[in-house]
Amino acid sequence: MVTGAPGRLSCAARAHFDVLAGGFVRLAHVDALARADRVMELFRGALQDGVVTEEVIMALSNFNSVMKGDVIPYLPILCPPIVRSMLQLDDYHLCLTAIGAVGDLARSAEGALAPHADDMMAVLLALLADNMRDRRLKPAALSNIGDSAGALAHAFRRYLAPTLAVMQQAVAFLLH
Repeated sequence: MVTGAPGRLSCAARAHFDVLAGGFVRLAHVDALARADRVMELFRGALQDGVVTEEVIMALSNFNSVMKGDVIPYLPILCPPIVRSMLQLDDYHLCLTAIGAVGDLARSAEGALAPHADDMMAVLLALLADNMRDRRLKPAALSNIGDSAGALAHAFRRYLAPTLAVMQQAVAFLLH
């Protein structure tokens, strides 16, 4: 992938992702299923150099919204760049977009997200627990933990204690 400034897509690459994301959203579900493997090949190619941009996460999110429950086979491709993007706390928009993508994945993949949830939940909980992080990210992180809890159902039990601990820490921080 050709980039301009470090971590940014070139104008041509950005246009390619905009077309890909927008075009894919307009496809009927049946047509999207037929093209899903090819779209994932394009994403894989774009992610080979490890650079993840807001545009890529938005395109992945669009892919997810079209695929709905049929996104499950692609979770091993979708989840790692989302986690890496949530860790880019110095890029507010990328991080926020990635946090939103977690909720999107949770709603469409439901319980099938469980094998991929550990890393996502660890990042979301760490973001909430860290009082030095951008406070604007915290409502989105909290909301997406709720989406994950609803989607994972009983599988969320493993995250219940750490989630409650972070909530207690937040309340204590606000009261002092």
